Amino acid sequence: MASVDYTLTPNQAEAFLHALAEDDDFRLRLQEDPKGALAQYGINVSEDAIPVALQDPDGTPIPLEVPPRELATWALNPGTDPSPQIVYNPPVFGTCTVWGITLEVAARTRLA
Repeated sequence: MASVDYTLTPNQAEAFLHALAEDDDFRLRLQEDPKGALAQYGINVSEDAIPVALQDPDGTPIPLEVPPRELATWALNPGTDPSPQIVYNPPVFGTCTVWGITLEVAARTRLA
């Protein structure tokens, strides 16, 4: 069963959100190696939480879509309301997992 273990400190949570909002290299790493990129910040996912290679029915690779920068920026600025309007439904489980992790870290950061 897929699992996510959060051992990140408040500083790691903030650093994760800054990287997601501002660091193109991190965003690319998150897309290409989500487990490794998340582990760097104390977010450990089980092997089955994010599929290694995603493909559509025709066999075309489906890239993991990282959460928008606006989500991380919003989480880093607790005085801003409302939350950004994100009208998007991630098409694959791995993408949903990464977005869920980002929302969890955002909630922890805003409530800290």
